[in-house]
Amino acid sequence: MPRIGQYWVSTELYYTTEHTWARIQENGTVKVGVDDFASKTAGKILFVEMPEIGKEVEYMKPFGEIETSKWIGELYSPLTGRIVALNKEVLEKPQLMNEDPYGAGWLIEIQPVKVNEEIPKLLHGEKAVEWLKKEIEVRKKK
Repeated sequence: MPRIGQYWVSTELYYTTEHTWARIQENGTVKVGVDDFASKTAGKILFVEMPEIGKEVEYMKPFGEIETSKWIGELYSPLTGRIVALNKEVLEKPQLMNEDPYGAGWLIEIQPVKVNEEIPKLLHGEKAVEWLKKEIEVRKKK
């Protein structure tokens, strides 16, 4: 997993420009979480709000919120589909998103309905690395 500055980016995951990631599981479902950049720049995550299992989510539309001492931000779905699982541990301990954003800090699992159409729209591999480099540069200028 490449490291860009203090941020990790996985070349195996698919990313949105809103800092959520997607990991395609062997059974065809997709786990979703926030990337390392978002988890570190947000500060300590105090609260996460997520929809219930069975709720429909849409590509690049909000599905929940995170709250830190600094701000409240929306969580964007990388794919269209139905939520089939929630990470209940994150609901009880939101800091898992800070501690392990690509592992124990995952948020939802989706049964996608347009995966072949939407996956190519996400950032993957070297494109994800280059995008994150640009995001870091933009942040430095602020």
